[in-house]
Amino acid sequence: MNQKAGIGTSFDLGFSWKEIQDKLSPDEAVVEIASIKKIGALKDKFRKSDAVLGLSENRFYAAIIIKKESKNPEIVFYEKGDFIEGPLMKNYQKYVDFYPHIPSDDLYEYLWKPLEEKLSGIKKIYLSADGAFNKISLYSIKYPN
Repeated sequence: MNQKAGIGTSFDLGFSWKEIQDKLSPDEAVVEIASIKKIGALKDKFRKSDAVLGLSENRFYAAIIIKKESKNPEIVFYEKGDFIEGPLMKNYQKYVDFYPHIPSDDLYEYLWKPLEEKLSGIKKIYLSADGAFNKISLYSIKYPN
């Protein structure tokens, strides 16, 4: 499967998302969460007054979801990537240091709730997480019910 890795580049994974889908049961899903740098105007290091187009340090996250009945992979965007990597992660680390066995409401609100509707009826999730999502224990997410 050729996937776009960036502007003008691609790579071959050796399999397609359909092959992954074929191995799933109706109550299973694969969720891949990727950290993606935003493209924007950057200061040119050599010409201080001009701006160039490039990858900034600002980022967002995208969750790619594959389920047995999906016609195409579904995507959930997390636009507040800077908040997730900044204040949310700092608060998470402080929280875990003081209350390691008590789940956090904030993590559910910002990280899991956006996925919940797409994962209705799913009992087993195969999760691959990137960036800040990879640093958070799923056991520290407090579910409302």
